[in-house]
Amino acid sequence: MRRLWVGCVMLLGCQEFALVTGKRDAADVAADASGPDFGFGDPPDWETCRAGWIADYTNLTGDHPDIRDEAIAPDDPGALDWWSRSDFQDFDASLDFGPSWWPIDEGLTGDPEHFAVRWRTWMRVWSATELEVVFGAVGDGWMLVNEQPTLHVTHEAFEPESFTIELQPGQMPVDVRYGHRGGDSGFRWRVVSGDVSLCYPEF
Repeated sequence: MRRLWVGCVMLLGCQEFALVTGKRDAADVAADASGPDFGFGDPPDWETCRAGWIADYTNLTGDHPDIRDEAIAPDDPGALDWWSRSDFQDFDASLDFGPSWWPIDEGLTGDPEHFAVRWRTWMRVWSATELEVVFGAVGDGWMLVNEQPTLHVTHEAFEPESFTIELQPGQMPVDVRYGHRGGDSGFRWRVVSGDVSLCYPEF
């Protein structure tokens, strides 16, 4: 298990994870997150909202400049344009897809390889807690909290790892992204423990 604060930077390489420093006060997080630039809408009604994620799926071609095998994915996925458009949107109740996961096949050259997914939800931290997540991606996976890159995993095989993030009470948007460049596919992001709730964002 890796123990992490929300913020800190570590890593680089195959079988790596990254973290970005800058632990913020929960009140500031909740206030900033309600702005339109986040694309998450307002915080939900936690008594009636639907647990899960809004998902944007994008099919990419093998000649995309950021898809090349030798290209190194940055710790901040905002530097890539994989999520500049959405080919289709869906609701995913869980991000535990496991190995050999192929969500897009439209007959493009190289399909079903070369795709990107962005999931968005709201997280409510009910009390100071250690959030433990299992995170694994064949390719590159990221977790952003309040639009701040918090975790980055890079794997050549499906090898999920456990991470612990210390959080203070509050509500904040969470953004999980996956970029698949070729070869086998697999993705898992799952909460193991922590006093948190995840809720489908309202738009």
